[in-house]
Amino acid sequence: IKELYMSLEVLNNSRKNNDMLYIENFLEMMAAEKGASKNTLISYRTDLLDLAAYNQKYNLAFVKYFF
Repeated sequence: IKELYMSLEVLNNSRKNNDMLYIENFLEMMAAEKGASKNTLISYRTDLLDLAAYNQKYNLAFVKYFF
C-alpha cells in the first residue's frame, strides 16, 4: 500500500509539473505573439491554475481541453 501511495504521489507531482509547463508555454505565447498585457497574463495564469487544481481534484487530464 505504501508503494502505491508513493507512486500516486509521483504521478500527481508529474501531472502538476506538466500542467505548469502547459500553462507557462501558453502564457509565453500570449505575451510574445499576441502582446498580452501584464494584467491579462496574471488573469489567465490565475484562471488556468484554478483549472489545473480542479482537474487534479477530479482526476482529469489538463491536455483534454486543448487537443
